[in-house]
Amino acid sequence: MARRGLNLSEEQVAAHQRRVRSYPELPGAKAAVRESLGKAKTSKYRSKKVVYEGIQFDSQHEAEIWKQLRLQEQAGAISHLQRQVSFPLYVNGARVGTYRADFWFYDRQAEREHILGRLAGRLVVADAKSDFTRKLPAWIRTRKLMLACYGIVVVEM
Repeated sequence: MARRGLNLSEEQVAAHQRRVRSYPELPGAKAAVRESLGKAKTSKYRSKKVVYEGIQFDSQHEAEIWKQLRLQEQAGAISHLQRQVSFPLYVNGARVGTYRADFWFYDRQAEREHILGRLAGRLVVADAKSDFTRKLPAWIRTRKLMLACYGIVVVEM
């Protein structure tokens, strides 16, 4: 069977290439090219992912906070340390988004209270933030939503 192909003149090929260059870029096209070249995509705030104790963290700062919190947990100052805990955010009964906290734990050093057999200590929701990300309107809005929806003040570390 004979191979069929397009028989285009050089002029037609050049016109086609001009048309293709004028097309708007497709979503994800740059990522596909970058992937094919083997270059990693940079993160939104240029932080580098770090692996510590087999756990991947979004930044070196977040990994350092995890190390400190693990030491405090081993010393007994905090308990029930968890990462990446999600909180659905509702306004007037409608879900407006989800906040994923970097850290969640009970602070045993805080004022102790035993109400209906609940855990002793104060619940702390914490997020690793740089000086730049602390000031972002999206973060400020999320922090206010956490306070309004759950009565939780998110600690910026």
